[in-house]
Amino acid sequence: MKGRDILRKHGITAYVERVSIEKAGQSCGYGLYIPDKIQDAEEILANYNIKVIERTVRK
Repeated sequence: MKGRDILRKHGITAYVERVSIEKAGQSCGYGLYIPDKIQDAEEILANYNIKVIERTVRK
């Protein structure tokens, strides 16, 4: 939720979603869906020391 809130403060839409068990691994089991401005979002998260573990593209 922290990442979502930071992105929203920067004008980027982001949604917290449950991820599959296979992708969750050792994580908390949640991820961010960011429909656009993905590169900007990744840079903003990096500036706040939030690591992007994986990027996938929805079809």
